Amino acid sequence: MTNRVIFFDGYCVLCNSSVDFLISRDKRDNFRFASLQSDKAAKILSEFDIDPNIIVNPDTVIYLRNGDLKFKSDAAIHIISDLGGVFSLFKLLIFLPKSLRDSAYNLVARKRYSLFGKNESCRIPKRGEKHKFIE
Repeated sequence: MTNRVIFFDGYCVLCNSSVDFLISRDKRDNFRFASLQSDKAAKILSEFDIDPNIIVNPDTVIYLRNGDLKFKSDAAIHIISDLGGVFSLFKLLIFLPKSLRDSAYNLVARKRYSLFGKNESCRIPKRGEKHKFIE
């Protein structure tokens, strides 16, 4: 398994679009993905001392990076900056107050279904992507 796993809401259209964006730009094949609703995500995340409601009510992205969990805006900033290149500049956002960043994150998270939609089922990997998903 890779040392960079992104756990996302498999029903969320915005989240799935973000996964598509990342896959298309992950030239170094660093990222792996798992829906928060999957048994594998529950198994992996149970090894960490986190609130189980995060998995039951997946309103945050979780980024397992080199054995360390990142949540919400911290996760988003590290994920995008780990793409490298020009995306590395996003790392500068970490200097904004966490309370401000997470407030903005929480606002989008609460409205994501009404703004972007909700799929009837979790994302199914496309041809050529299956190796990127942890089952």
